[in-house]
Amino acid sequence: MDMQFRLIAVCVFASLGLTGQTLSNKSLTGKYFFREVLLATDTSQTLTLAGTMTFDGNANIAIAGQSLTGTAAPATLASNGTYSVDSGGIVTISDPLRSGSTINARLGQSALVGSNTETGNNVFSIFIALAASTSSVNASALNGTYWIASLEFLNGSLTSRRETFFTAAANGAGSLGNPAVLGEASNLGDTRITQTISGATYSVSADGSGAAVFPGDPNAQLLAGTKTIYVSQDGGFFFGGGTAAGGQGLLIGIRAGSNVTNASLSGLFWSADLRLEQQSYSSYTASVNALGNGNMTATRRLRTNSGPLDVTAVVPYGISNPNGSGTALDNDIAVSANGQVFLGSGLTIGDTDRYELFVGIRAPSVSGGGIYLNPQGVFNVFSFAPAGNPIAPGEFITIYGSGLPPQNAVSVPFPPKLGGVQLLINNLPAPLYLITATQVFAVVPYSLTGTTASIVLDNNGTRSNTITVPIAASAPGIATVAQNGIGAGAITHANGTLVTQSSPAARGETVVIYLTGLGAVSPAVGDGAAATGLHASNTVQTIYIDGVCAHAPNCDASNISYQGLTPGYAGLYQINVTIPVNATPGPAVPLAIQTTNGFTDMVDIAIQ
Repeated sequence: MDMQFRLIAVCVFASLGLTGQTLSNKSLTGKYFFREVLLATDTSQTLTLAGTMTFDGNANIAIAGQSLTGTAAPATLASNGTYSVDSGGIVTISDPLRSGSTINARLGQSALVGSNTETGNNVFSIFIALAASTSSVNASALNGTYWIASLEFLNGSLTSRRETFFTAAANGAGSLGNPAVLGEASNLGDTRITQTISGATYSVSADGSGAAVFPGDPNAQLLAGTKTIYVSQDGGFFFGGGTAAGGQGLLIGIRAGSNVTNASLSGLFWSADLRLEQQSYSSYTASVNALGNGNMTATRRLRTNSGPLDVTAVVPYGISNPNGSGTALDNDIAVSANGQVFLGSGLTIGDTDRYELFVGIRAPSVSGGGIYLNPQGVFNVFSFAPAGNPIAPGEFITIYGSGLPPQNAVSVPFPPKLGGVQLLINNLPAPLYLITATQVFAVVPYSLTGTTASIVLDNNGTRSNTITVPIAASAPGIATVAQNGIGAGAITHANGTLVTQSSPAARGETVVIYLTGLGAVSPAVGDGAAATGLHASNTVQTIYIDGVCAHAPNCDASNISYQGLTPGYAGLYQINVTIPVNATPGPAVPLAIQTTNGFTDMVDIAIQ
């Protein structure tokens, strides 16, 4: 591998804001309004639950609300549950709609978003919660233009889908005007249409609960009926939905801006999504790092018909209007006036079978004193996929922090201790490469097992805070020329020279993709030791070029001649793959890799 790609070259990455405090169960207390929409395809049911969750700061929840199932009348639900908040803001909540399962949520500034990602393959959901106002709120809180998106299921039917994305003007006194609603519905031809609603109104009670009324016939309109809503203290954000029989669904609104640009969408956000496309269903909980330049990097815990998948991807976006509207990929999207929330819909001219709703809320920043590891700052050294991405055995990782004890870089084999400093992952010493005042570079021990890992830095007996990350069999991240995780991949010709636009890969040529995070290898190699020969991985299943399986029709790994560790290195893997003769040519062709449990789509390759 060319020296310019040595691992020491990845030391530079955009700094993270560290202005808050480390989070815990005590960070989530008091009454929250919530709404969850859950699709159970095994029973062909659509369920919705809305009401209040009261968190006691000590892992216990009191839940009170009304549930909707099919066309049955609303049923009162009162129950207790549990929750946990890790130091980075990842929250696990007992799911009141699915006994024995949990909601994978994220804690933002006075709000929560999430999804039931860990239940069986037949469950898809979206969850949102908002802290009840601590001081009196009234109709004047909703004032100005709002972007509103909805995803609903007429009469609780999985097949009677409808979605909207539009603006409405709240006058601060109970009127939403006569909004022109853009949307589509399965019973209205699955095509984009616009309908004008006359005399839409709203009301807000002192605690922030209220109602929005859209007059009309729900069978003929994209959006109709009374929707219970919950409004943020500042009026910049609300959500809700129907509470009458058959009123399943979710509606979200954010205050529009007047001078919003791509730069307004910047920083770390938590996100949740629910999507249906014909008989394909999915939902996810995600972290999104918006770069402010038209690109977002995302880590998604995605639930599909086939089961869960850890996905890392680059999502291009463009805010084309000062009011905050634009597109993310081919989805409609809007960014709030204060840049704290984004909202999106599956509405698109090119795909009228897709029904989707997603929302993002700004993640809290975290900090600490002494030797401090940032719980939102654990990254694959190549992809820099945002917080929540799992780590894998043998993966080269970096962890951001402050007050760290610097230690000079060493050559392989990487030792389990540098100058008396150890990084312990589930009490296993991780081979260390380099420690600066703000970063640790290490290789995950191959013997790591389980679903989560606790990480702590020990400096001669003085320990840092403990952080927690998910574990997976693989967590692929491809090296890039720009060393930021996106753009041109660090891919070479067989002679070791870099594939570039001026020296593209030829169709039918075998190239080498450099990456980390492919997991266990055979034969085994010692932690931190250099690979002395071919140590093969078997986690890569498929390589996609421009979204097309690179070895159709089989879609297997038949065009991969080697996947495994790079001889002479620790934590560095390579894939030797033959470019299909029918591959799409171009200067920046997207290249994606699917493993047994993960999918990464963040880089491109030049092909002639």
